[in-house]
Formats: sequence, structure tokens, C-alpha cells
Amino acid sequence: MGRNIAAGLGQYGAQIGELAAAVGTSSENVINALLDPAYDPMGAHGIAPEILDSNLKDPIEYAACFPTAHDLFPVLTDPAVNPPRQGPNPERAADVQEFQAAVRTLTDSIREAWSEGLQSVFRIEYAGHGFTLVIRIAEDGQPHIELIESLAHAAGITTSLSNAPGMTVEHVLEALTAMSSDAVAERVRGAHMLGWNAHALYLGDPQPTEQERFPQTRMKWWRQPLSPQAGDNWFAQFKLRFNFVAQTYGTTQLT
Repeated sequence: MGRNIAAGLGQYGAQIGELAAAVGTSSENVINALLDPAYDPMGAHGIAPEILDSNLKDPIEYAACFPTAHDLFPVLTDPAVNPPRQGPNPERAADVQEFQAAVRTLTDSIREAWSEGLQSVFRIEYAGHGFTLVIRIAEDGQPHIELIESLAHAAGITTSLSNAPGMTVEHVLEALTAMSSDAVAERVRGAHMLGWNAHALYLGDPQPTEQERFPQTRMKWWRQPLSPQAGDNWFAQFKLRFNFVAQTYGTTQLT
């Protein structure tokens, strides 16, 4: 789905390029900023036009994983359905056992959705990182799991959208489980399986200067069905943000 969203913007390359030129940035930066549901260009402009300008020129500077995952969840799901399923969601686990127990509720829910063929969206806060996992039936008719995320001061949302098509459930479950191990080397291995630095997630050797330390850190998740309108909802939000910025800079809006 992520790759389809990114590819679908190709037909608007001229308008995106025109706006990028007016801002003095790249088309990739424009997409990174305006495709992230956590970014509010109207609010940025309301504070000061130069803040909007700065954000569009360097979206990586304000990218943040938890807000992206939080705001993407209602875009990909249907808020009108039943309240999301969720885990015990400790803000700070008391010990390894509590952290691992919370992870098991997550992996059990992923396994359940996968085995029942339920296209689902998981919003996850795992130690120092917030991200989204989407179980989806791909174009070839086979299910896979997509990881969608931004990384604070490191990568905007388009990086994850352009990654490989998806992962198997076995790969994801192994990684999430390994990341909860009481052995540092195993946590590092698990994080690496999903492309992450374990130390940046507070999963490495605890350091005195860290804000959080494993296992006294968060382990939260929420799950809802993937909406059939997920892609349309996401594009509609992008279009709204894009047209506001295009109007601000006097460039062509999307119709």
C-alpha cells in the first residue's frame, strides 16, 4: 500500500515540482512533509510563514516517529467501527517479565489477524520508537506486513514507503520477540531485522544519560481493521495540505 501511495503521486509530478521550485527545495522534501499525517502546514504557517518554509526545506528536522504513527492510525482505519483492540499498554514496564508479556499480546494479535486473513493496522509504541504495521493482501493475492514509519532527525515517511514490498509474519514476529529479550545481543539482532538501531530505541546497554532504559520503558499497541478507503483517505489529506501550501506559494493546486 505504501508503495502504491507514493507511486500514485507520480501523476502529479508537475505540480509537486512547481511547488518545490517555488519553495527552493526538492520534490522529495515536499512529499515527505505533506504526506506525513502528523505535519500541520496550516499551523506552521499560522505561527510564522518562515517556519512553514523551513519545514518544507528540511522535513527530516521535525520528523518524529510517535506523532506519525499516532496520526496515521485513524487515516488507515475506520474510526466508526468498534474501539480498537489493544494490549495492556504499560507506560513503563516494571521488569522484563511485564515487558515480554506485553509483547506476547502484540505478537498473538498479529498472528491471529494473519491466520484469519484479516487486513489490519497496528499502531505500536515499542520502547523508544513508534511505528505502524499493516497486514495487507498484496496485488499478487498473498498477505504481507508493511512497516510505515518516520525516524526522528533521520528519515521521513517516504523512506519506509519505498522499501521492499513487505515482510512475512514469521520475520516480524521473530524480530518483535527478539527485541524483548533479556540479552542485549538478541535485542540488537531483533531491531536490526526491522532496520533499526537498538540503542536508539533504548534497547541496547542501558546508559546513564538515557531518558528511558530497557525494560522500564513503554510497550503499547492498538489494532483496527484496515479501511477499504485507506489509500483514498491518505491522498485526500495530502491533497488538502498540498493545496494550502500551493495557494500560499502561488503554484498550481491539485484538482
